[in-house]
This record gives sequence, C-alpha cells and structure tokens, in this order.
Amino acid sequence: SLLPRQLARLSKLHDIRLIHFSSDAIFSGSLEGPYFEDNPPDPVNIYGMTKRLADLFIEEEAPKHHILRVGMLFGDNPKQHQFFEKMVERAKRGHPLKVANDVVTSPTSSRDLAILVRDILENPAYPTGLVHAANAGQANLFEYLSFGLQALGIQTKPQPVKADAFPSIGRRTLSTPLASRYLTMRPWQEALFEYCNSIVDASPIIKDN
Repeated sequence: SLLPRQLARLSKLHDIRLIHFSSDAIFSGSLEGPYFEDNPPDPVNIYGMTKRLADLFIEEEAPKHHILRVGMLFGDNPKQHQFFEKMVERAKRGHPLKVANDVVTSPTSSRDLAILVRDILENPAYPTGLVHAANAGQANLFEYLSFGLQALGIQTKPQPVKADAFPSIGRRTLSTPLASRYLTMRPWQEALFEYCNSIVDASPIIKDN
C-alpha cells in the first residue's frame, strides 16, 4: 500500500493523472446483489485491507486520480496465472476440473479495461474519482468457466463444488460482483466469447480439442 501512496504524492507534485487498479476484494461479500461505487468497503482479509488502504492514499493525496475497481480478469496474459487461463490449460491437458459454484464475481476483459485506460489518457476532461470498471453482469466461477469452455469447443465438463472444498488459510470473500452508476461496459459473456474466438484463431491446440 505504500507504493501507491508514493505514486499519489508524485502525481500531485508533478500535476499528472494517476490511474490505479483497485479490486472487488475490498468488499466482504455479505451484500445481496452487486456492489456499486457508493457501497462502503468492508474488507475481511489482508489483501482486501491493503487494496482499500491504497485506495484511501490515492483519494487523499492525488487530486487527479482515476481508481478503477475491477473484477476477475481474463485476457491475453503470457504468464497464464489468471483463473480462466489456468483452467483452460488444465482442461487441454485432460485434468479434472473442480470449480466453486458459490464464488460470484464480475468477469472482466483486460482488453476492455485497456480500452478504458486509453480513453482516460486521451481525454483530459475525463472525470476523476472512483469507478467500477467491470464488464456488465455476474457469474459464479462454475458458470463463468463452463461458458468459456463451451465457446472454445472444449468438451471437458467442470464439476461444481463449494468453495470450502478448497482449503484456505485466510478468510475469503464469496460474492463480490460489481456494478457501476457511472460507466456502462458490455456484458462479460460478449467479451469472453470474443476472447475465446481469438484464442481459437491463434491456437490449433485448442481447435483440436
């Protein structure tokens, strides 16, 4: 959290805009329905607390800030450490997939997020402040992965389980879908389908499955 604070101070010192990526992890998951920008943060684990602290530092010390709160990302990523890409790789290798059906998120396209960042950078009048920058809609992880595998033409069927089937040291959040009062992004299904088509076009391995 101290690095965002330093960036906020440099932003103020040099009179430049600061774009910061926040997380749905700053919410507890106890709310019924999606979280909007005006819902009070209530993190329940260390990760969520550090992300919230970073938000506060930036809000207080960077006059020209854009805090983009995002959901679970998917998109081009050479490290393949995101949930969707990891599960697709496991499916391609024939591994069984157990996926939580009680963890709800707003799947978010990194490409759509990059386009939003470009729009902010190219528009000096873009409003500052906090916005939930997630693709519209929500899904549990089982629904999310099932949709993507079908779009890819992969026959592996994930098995729905509860989140407590996966041991965890810390307290985790279960339902943190995001919605915005200020920004409209396309549905996650449309963005994910487009991304899956790009993978199929680029990967004969997935085409053969």
